[in-house]
Amino acid sequence: MSMLCNLFLMCSLGGLLLGAGCASSQEPANEEDPGLARDSVIHPEPTPDSSLIAVDHLELTNGARLEEITVGQMGLLQAENATQFERARELLQSGAYLGDPVQIVLLDEDSSAAGYTPGRSVDAAFESEILFRIEEGGTISFVVAGTPVQAGRRMPSMLRVDVRLDSDGGEVVTFVGDAGRGDPSELTRAQLTDVSFEFAHRLGITYSPGTLSVQLDGRIVAEATARIAGSDAVATLESHGTALVQILSWKFQQN
Repeated sequence: MSMLCNLFLMCSLGGLLLGAGCASSQEPANEEDPGLARDSVIHPEPTPDSSLIAVDHLELTNGARLEEITVGQMGLLQAENATQFERARELLQSGAYLGDPVQIVLLDEDSSAAGYTPGRSVDAAFESEILFRIEEGGTISFVVAGTPVQAGRRMPSMLRVDVRLDSDGGEVVTFVGDAGRGDPSELTRAQLTDVSFEFAHRLGITYSPGTLSVQLDGRIVAEATARIAGSDAVATLESHGTALVQILSWKFQQN
């Protein structure tokens, strides 16, 4: 059975916007986890997301911290293009009540990190999606690492995906190795062009033993043969450099 972890489940937007005259419809709670209710709200995109791992499962280190903003502000930050930003701005000006608080994660120091322990081994297949904003000249790293397997065939225990954005574009680089044991081995490197710092970016990572696929803003930027093994997996988002990184949503599902 797959395990789905959502960061900071936001209060029901359906109730908020219904009170402002917008129609909403609510689906029944997830039968596997009655604590994960899902709301479907009818209003212009983008819908402010509610997908941060619960705060009691999130470890913030090296200056990483939570910041409280409003639902309306979240809609603006989550816009991935000019059309979505304009719709979010119109919604904010519509008179709908969007003042309830939500939380995002700020990584604004070198090596600031937000970590999550899924409770599985490293070699389990997983999917992860991160919606983030980054200042010019910054890097965000997604890492899954664990304790190396001592017996049998030696395999790396860490998978890392770096996304660097700067005025020239940037790049996406993937690695495997062992955390804290020398430099990792580079798997792929893809150059980025026409990168905008005005809007959010969506990073998707899909891993199954033997296969890695990375998407940025809906486009595949890396595919590689990769296999990792180890116990006590920990998933981490890290910032490198001094640029501010805002983690707006982070979904992690291990199969």
